[in-house]
Amino acid sequence: MKQRVESLTAQVRDIPAEKRRTVFYEVWDQPLMTAGPASFIGEILELAGTQNVFSEVPIRYPRISAEAVVARNPDVILAPSTHASEVTREAILNRQGWDEVNAVRNERVFMIDGDPVSRCGPRLIDALEEVIQVVYPERFVE
Repeated sequence: MKQRVESLTAQVRDIPAEKRRTVFYEVWDQPLMTAGPASFIGEILELAGTQNVFSEVPIRYPRISAEAVVARNPDVILAPSTHASEVTREAILNRQGWDEVNAVRNERVFMIDGDPVSRCGPRLIDALEEVIQVVYPERFVE
């Protein structure tokens, strides 16, 4: 497992801080929640070479406003494929007021497998791999 994490993080380790893609991770849609840096999802985002747009939030899974997401203008939006009710890529792309967000404008909104990313366990490595693959496809090597 350690070797696999090392192999994956090596693919993004040399990205300078100013070139790291900014990411909003949507944990939940109603109410809108994200993953702070102290959460295991926040750690995955860091290991994947991204910049969490809510990296300064001290709460693991804070409620946030849609306006806060728009103001932080992420390059990429990630959301789990599984919620109590289905959230789709199209629903995120069509949210009112989000049309000026870089991730929406450039259609860099990705639904990732909600099972491994939402449960703290060995399959978090699968989540790390998927995040790197969708955020940095040009760097991803299987």
